[in-house]
Amino acid sequence: MNLKMFRPDLARATILIVEDDPDQLALLEYYLALMRFRTAGVSTGADARVWLEQNQTDLILLDVNLPDMDGLVLLAEVREKNPDQAVMIMSAEKRAELIVEALFEGAEEFLQKPFSLIELSTRMHNILEMVAFRRNAESLVEKLSKEREILARYFSPEIVESILKQGPASQGGEYIHTTVLVYDLRNSTGLAEELGSERFAEIINMITVDLMDLIFSNKGTITKLTGDGLIATFGTRESAEDVHNAVKCALAMREHYETILPVAMEQGVELAGFGIGLATGRAFAGNVGSFRRMEYAIVGDVLSRAGRLEALTKSLGHPILVDARTQSFVPEVPVMRRFLGRGRGKEAQLFGL
Repeated sequence: MNLKMFRPDLARATILIVEDDPDQLALLEYYLALMRFRTAGVSTGADARVWLEQNQTDLILLDVNLPDMDGLVLLAEVREKNPDQAVMIMSAEKRAELIVEALFEGAEEFLQKPFSLIELSTRMHNILEMVAFRRNAESLVEKLSKEREILARYFSPEIVESILKQGPASQGGEYIHTTVLVYDLRNSTGLAEELGSERFAEIINMITVDLMDLIFSNKGTITKLTGDGLIATFGTRESAEDVHNAVKCALAMREHYETILPVAMEQGVELAGFGIGLATGRAFAGNVGSFRRMEYAIVGDVLSRAGRLEALTKSLGHPILVDARTQSFVPEVPVMRRFLGRGRGKEAQLFGL
């Protein structure tokens, strides 16, 4: 079975499974054990509460329909106590309202039942990568703070800043206000199987080069390439100009897709669509890693929110979704559709452009 291979540090993660179906619970525990995760399984919300009071976990796989409570209620409780806790919701329900509510309550992913083990492992890998980046970034911020405090005892503020900027590892960063764009090409796995690796790579590279040009021409920064998608940021101070550039870029990406679609069909390549999520807010930006491998990363709720919006584009049938903060900067851009959900105990709005 071709399951996702995890880095050793990710494979040591602890996973809490909250699933009332004993057969599904046993199956999940078995396959996660094969992937060398440490697992714990419970069948009720009450048992999950008790377990979480006594233990820590890297990721919670949470079923919506529990025998003693709504899984989304438990999700809200978990996120209230620990805003950084990673949660993946599992459900056989297909209601768009449920998906919106789950993602705006803070779930990183909404996994539709029935799902393949490959899909499960791929989504888990993406979440755990994000968790690792977040922890690494927080550790770096704490380290820099301590170094600054120690140096301040001996040097002037100007010298302290100079020393920190000249560090040999060039690690660290800063908190910024930015607009994050998350782009994903639909059904890339199926496309790769249909075209073969070499042809698929050729198509992806062609599309990615064009998208990179659009980002750069709109004064954006590419922070991550994911093979079939990318993450970009616009600005560092949450200015109206930066948000406008991000929205212009997203609309240009839509035009680009509409342009290449007939060309791809002529070549026998059937593209399945794309999704873009745009969110504006605060994030940590900086170099994460070590001298062996360094990567510029964006970490924070705004990145998660943009990712959740992108994930919603398919279920809501709209290729570009933006959060309320982003839309407030560009009221002149026509809104094709407005969606309402509930998140963190209050109404959440998102807009389709």
